[in-house]
Amino acid sequence: MQAAPRARPTQRPTTRPTAQQRPSESRRAPSRPRELPIDVQVKVEQIRSKADVLLSYADRFPPFSQDLYIVRQTTADYLPRTVHAYLSVPQAADPLLGASSTAALDELRAQLNLLDSKLDEIAQNLQRHDLDQLLANRRFLEERFGLHERHAEADAPRGVTGAA
Repeated sequence: MQAAPRARPTQRPTTRPTAQQRPSESRRAPSRPRELPIDVQVKVEQIRSKADVLLSYADRFPPFSQDLYIVRQTTADYLPRTVHAYLSVPQAADPLLGASSTAALDELRAQLNLLDSKLDEIAQNLQRHDLDQLLANRRFLEERFGLHERHAEADAPRGVTGAA
């Protein structure tokens, strides 16, 4: 005769492991993922917003513009990679980095400031480019219609007449 198959228990025993059997605290309770402080979140959104505004003016950049390339890369790569690199650093007491002894959060802020200031510089370059085009158009119109000669005559100092 064959023995009847044994029924499997539906629940595991509720015995607790002894102190020697317990996993270490670091393995048992995974640390919370690192989060960005509010001021850093604001800075990240500010950078995204600046880049989006600059991208909305993409047609005003010169052809093959290095500045436009940087703006595109900032949104697609530089900013996400910067934030991800910080979030990947273990949270244990915000470790100091390398010989500079810079805290990870301070390093993140410095890198975000670099991105932000570069976008400001690009915005200024775009404004300067627009102004240069406006002035070039004025010179073209003056040359085209001969107005530059009249302006030169009008701006020339007039001789002072007086008895000596």
